[in-house]
Amino acid sequence: MGDTKKEYYIYVQGEQVSVSYEIYCAYYEEYDHERYLDKRGRQREISLDSLQELGDLFYFTGQLEVNLDCQIVKKELLNQLYEALKHLTGEERWLIEKLYFYECQEKEVAAILGVSRQAVNKRKQKILKKLGDILN
Repeated sequence: MGDTKKEYYIYVQGEQVSVSYEIYCAYYEEYDHERYLDKRGRQREISLDSLQELGDLFYFTGQLEVNLDCQIVKKELLNQLYEALKHLTGEERWLIEKLYFYECQEKEVAAILGVSRQAVNKRKQKILKKLGDILN
């Protein structure tokens, strides 16, 4: 995976700095995680205005009960998924985490791995089929 001939760069205060493959991966993994957390935070924001738009508080609490049921089902499905992820190799798990948990694009992962976007897509499809077989 880590081609030592290839040079890797990160930007520090607007300047391009040459770094090792390990530092490059660690930097972008943290960067991707921050991006994921920011997006997740924006999706979960609840303002007073949005609550007032929902109207009656009874309506809102009724929605919470329905959402709670959905959340329980979703949590169970996520638990099954996490158990299935344990059956993947480290490289397979890393690829799925980058694409789905950190929401990286295939071309970003391809740049990190030094392969084509099509190669990343092919690996992803193979891993998803494997996960589907494990879950069924």
